[in-house]
Amino acid sequence: MITAQSAFIQSMKRGQASLSIIVLYTTLVFAALYDFVIFQVVPTPLTIVGAGFIVSGALLLALWPASTPRPQSGSD
Repeated sequence: MITAQSAFIQSMKRGQASLSIIVLYTTLVFAALYDFVIFQVVPTPLTIVGAGFIVSGALLLALWPASTPRPQSGSD
């Protein structure tokens, strides 16, 4: 767990925070998947919708072109 937390902190330090947080939320999707595979607990429709939001948000952030702020010029 310490290694995972250290890796997460390094990803926040070096990468885009918005993408790192979405990847953190995917743990909820994997928890539901493991719950189904290991304990045969069928996810509710609300769980499936939530997982869809998480995955689509991660894909949207990963595929959306990064916008970089333009420096302000001194003269108008």
